[in-house]
Amino acid sequence: MQEPPFHLTDTELLLGVRRRENRVLTWLYRQYFPGIRTYVLQNNGTEDHSREVFQEAMLILLEKALASEFKLDGKLYNYFYGICRHVWLRKLKEKRTETITFATTEALVGESEAEQAETYRLRRSLYLKHFDRLGKNCQAVLRAFLAGKSMREVAAELDYTEDYARLKKYKCKEQLKKAIAADPDYRETFD
Repeated sequence: MQEPPFHLTDTELLLGVRRRENRVLTWLYRQYFPGIRTYVLQNNGTEDHSREVFQEAMLILLEKALASEFKLDGKLYNYFYGICRHVWLRKLKEKRTETITFATTEALVGESEAEQAETYRLRRSLYLKHFDRLGKNCQAVLRAFLAGKSMREVAAELDYTEDYARLKKYKCKEQLKKAIAADPDYRETFD
């Protein structure tokens, strides 16, 4: 890792994060992202996954840095790397669960076609119910994503940066998944 051109300590870098100073955030991205990208790529991820992990970790770092009780006990890079590692491992776990759920659903040999159709109808109904409750921006991002548009196209269409569009998609998707999972109809039907 290269020292910042403006020679700041980790404490000063954290202060810059708290203040959302562009020069500090840019430096952190340039210095920290390559290591995070390598970690994610070596652990079954893609370039997009590494950007999502980095963005989410930056938000977590900002949230932690803004907390009055926060105290950095080691190197900032090591702390940030740990956040990214945790975020990626959680994503892998979610991905594995989604894959298993999908594969299990597809392999329901014992279900009749009528039962499968009813299960699909119930899932779709829950999805649409909670999708309609999302804000207009979330709906627009998710619709564009579901239509197969690239992040660049989504960003241009909604006047976002590519990174913000990626982060917005992730947050909206998580919000939708949490709302569906918390719905009593979901728990009653699919648990």
